[in-house]
Amino acid sequence: MRFINKLLIASLLTVGVINLVPVFGLFSSAHLNKAYGVAISDPNMEILLRHRALLFGVLGGFVLASIVVPEWRLVALMMAGISMASFLLLVFRYDNNNVHLLKIAYVDIVGLVVWALAMACVFESSRATQAIQ
Repeated sequence: MRFINKLLIASLLTVGVINLVPVFGLFSSAHLNKAYGVAISDPNMEILLRHRALLFGVLGGFVLASIVVPEWRLVALMMAGISMASFLLLVFRYDNNNVHLLKIAYVDIVGLVVWALAMACVFESSRATQAIQ
């Protein structure tokens, strides 16, 4: 296996796991409280946050599945990149973020760096494949 492919797999694994971790919020409000540092007293808010956790599970799973289905890689990475970048735009638009949201933002910054590496690997792999043909 070429180095670029190993780097791509490692990058996809990292981005996938970063996006998959929030799925644990689906299982209990305690996980949501711990992750976001907010008291969830409104059952409607809990439903919305659990649904958010489920969507992150789908996104993280999609990125991880793209490890074995190369045709999904570009779409999976675009979705993950949009998700992480939009969260960062929202977080840094406001000044009164709690430490939990800032921690998630810092993880997403790392995730975007790895995401950029994964995108570069996808395009390099595609270019190399086209050069062979």
